[in-house]
Amino acid sequence: MQEQWKDINGFEGKYQISNFGRVKSLDRKVLQFNGIYDSYRLYKGKILKKFTSNRGYEKVILYDKKGKKTVNVHRIVAEAFIPNPKNLPQVNHIDENKRNNCISNLEWCDSKYNINYGSRNQKTSKALKNVAKSEEHKKKLSIIAKKRVIIRNDKGQFVKSNKEE
Repeated sequence: MQEQWKDINGFEGKYQISNFGRVKSLDRKVLQFNGIYDSYRLYKGKILKKFTSNRGYEKVILYDKKGKKTVNVHRIVAEAFIPNPKNLPQVNHIDENKRNNCISNLEWCDSKYNINYGSRNQKTSKALKNVAKSEEHKKKLSIIAKKRVIIRNDKGQFVKSNKEE
């Protein structure tokens, strides 16, 4: 597959995104006033440095006249290259690798599909089941369970929470 570049929505003529998930700025002239006369300075375009958010997604900072905007790379790849005829709100990473932003690894989806996709839920539940608890911790849990009694009346309303000894 050959790398293709497209303008980023809202940043046309300033930034482009590739089908591999790379972001670049474009060559541009900037008007500068040096005190005597106006001049233009040429800035060469370059591949932008991405950073990883605390949730594991690659992001990049884009600038315009309003200021800076931090965007998710997978989102701008999908907006530029993947049709969304059903107007789905989220982008899913098919291989579950949040840093793989190639178009072949992305798909539009709804939140229910995205939450239930892949093996994340199985990994989480397995990890929680295998949490090693110390004997002291198990003893405390057992004592709490014995003391705690929830009593509800016939209408299902909470009446009492602890045994009276």
